[in-house]
Amino acid sequence: MMDIGFNCVKPDIWMVRLMCLLGWIEDALPAASPDAAIEKNYQKRPIAIAVITRARQIAKEMRAWHPEAPLREYDFVMVSYGQKPKIEYGIVRSLHKDWLPVQRIMEWHPSSG
Repeated sequence: MMDIGFNCVKPDIWMVRLMCLLGWIEDALPAASPDAAIEKNYQKRPIAIAVITRARQIAKEMRAWHPEAPLREYDFVMVSYGQKPKIEYGIVRSLHKDWLPVQRIMEWHPSSG
């Protein structure tokens, strides 16, 4: 979305699932929502608004490595963290060697090298 000039993350199934499971969009989609509920509702307007709004709030408060584009940085890190490498889907890398489910994101520590 940012590539074509919109100041927002793309509220796709991955970003909605991430924010839902972490409880970041609790008012729109409770953290305890089963996967079927996430898949059924992720394209609905209130969910998209909640995801876009929360991402903007996080980007505004975070200490970005690239301060000129904190929203892009947030989006890149979250999506890159969550993708399991699968050659058949064109995903050839992730940000970690040992994949952790999204609920354990705070255990991830990027290498300093």
